[in-house]
Amino acid sequence: MKKISIIPAAFLMVLVFAVSSQAVDFRLGGTDLSVGGSARLDAGWQYNDKGDVGDGEAGNNTKMFVTIPSDTNIYLRAKSENLLGYVELGLSNSHLNVYNSDLDYPQDKGAVRIRYAYGQYTFNINNEILIGQTDCLFSQLTPKQYLYDDNGMQGFGVVMSDRYPQIRYTYKQNRIIAQVAIQQPLVNDPDDFKLASEPNEGIYEANEILPAIAGSITYKINNDISIIPNFYFQYYKFKANSSEVNDDIDVTTFGLCVNADAKINIVELTGGIWWGVNLGIFGNDRRFNLSGDSTVFGAPVGNHYADGTLSTGIKNNQSFGGWVQAAVNAGPGLLRLGLGGQRAQTGVTDHGYTEHIYTWGMFANYTYMLVKNFSIAPEIVFMNNGYDVDRSNLGNTTLAGVHFQYDF
Repeated sequence: MKKISIIPAAFLMVLVFAVSSQAVDFRLGGTDLSVGGSARLDAGWQYNDKGDVGDGEAGNNTKMFVTIPSDTNIYLRAKSENLLGYVELGLSNSHLNVYNSDLDYPQDKGAVRIRYAYGQYTFNINNEILIGQTDCLFSQLTPKQYLYDDNGMQGFGVVMSDRYPQIRYTYKQNRIIAQVAIQQPLVNDPDDFKLASEPNEGIYEANEILPAIAGSITYKINNDISIIPNFYFQYYKFKANSSEVNDDIDVTTFGLCVNADAKINIVELTGGIWWGVNLGIFGNDRRFNLSGDSTVFGAPVGNHYADGTLSTGIKNNQSFGGWVQAAVNAGPGLLRLGLGGQRAQTGVTDHGYTEHIYTWGMFANYTYMLVKNFSIAPEIVFMNNGYDVDRSNLGNTTLAGVHFQYDF
């Protein structure tokens, strides 16, 4: 309980600072500077149905939670003529242990991390270039689902793309915004490929890693409807580093996604569908898939001989998913309803893998602006973790609570 009591105290300190300072805008020389941020707090109740568990283990648990989401942040924005600089600091993910204190996560104390850090130069009204860490272009839109670390249905229909160092070029023309980026690649863990009897640590090491390429095109059909197709591609090798295997493994990751946004009277509909190969680099979130390596969502699977030993090559793992959200202006606030799901197909039914892995979830929340810049959002979320090896049930999670947010 000590950890939980520290978190609200820290939040209150951030909130007091935010209220006392508000956003700060000033000019230094020829540069416009802005300092601001967002203080956030989640509180509520969580029920875990653990599905099919071993004899003697509890099949469910209930806990109260109070925590600060990791997108609680403070930022500095600087603009001078055609040059823009932006830095945003947020909390690390260690506070997720408040949700999952029974899991074996590193127990650091909530260190600060860099969320964004980039410079952007605008050549003219049509062309600009960005260098630094910002959002990946793949699967840009997400629903506004708060609880579970402002989760946004990630792992339950929204592929996880996050933020990475990159060089991005943007072209704007009338109704079209085209973007392409060369960014830091993501590498699957070679130790996830298992031999029959023991882990294969050291058998492979990542090699010949090329930069990833991501791109998107935003097309505004009119002022109310936009369509955003996106893609992602990367390639590298797992180089053989043991006498047990002789050949290297080529690993290619490819993904396609289409997002859309439409405003119809008082309702705004957003959503996305996606498909890809070896997208485990985005979907390996063990908050959801807790049963072991067989549920690393969308990761490539090592080929095995009949005796269980590892052969050359991998089985490329296809995965797909989608989500939809309806946001309705209802009374003084905004009602959001969302639904999503995803599925991976390993094509393997032995050696500790399951052929199909799926998850799905749904949520409802209502965001109400209590006073200027301070909003509250009661929410209920249900997340189903699907099945593991031998059709064992991985259970589900239900959360009910309130998200508090103060933007300064």
